[in-house]
Amino acid sequence: MSKSILVINTPRNCIECPLFFGAYTDMICKGNNRSIDYPVPENRIQDWCPLKEIPEKKPP
Repeated sequence: MSKSILVINTPRNCIECPLFFGAYTDMICKGNNRSIDYPVPENRIQDWCPLKEIPEKKPP
C-alpha cells in the first residue's frame, strides 16, 4: 500500500488540532483514537500525539 503525508500547521494544543473531537471530559484524538487527558493544557499537546514536526531544510 502506498503512503501519503498531510501537511498542516502544528497546533499549540489539542483543542486547536483538526484531529480533535469532543468537549469537556469526553475528548478524543481522531489521529489514533485515544482519549485526551482532561484538563487539556493550553500550550501543550499530549506526549503521544501522532503529529510529527517536519525538520527544517538544511542549507546547501
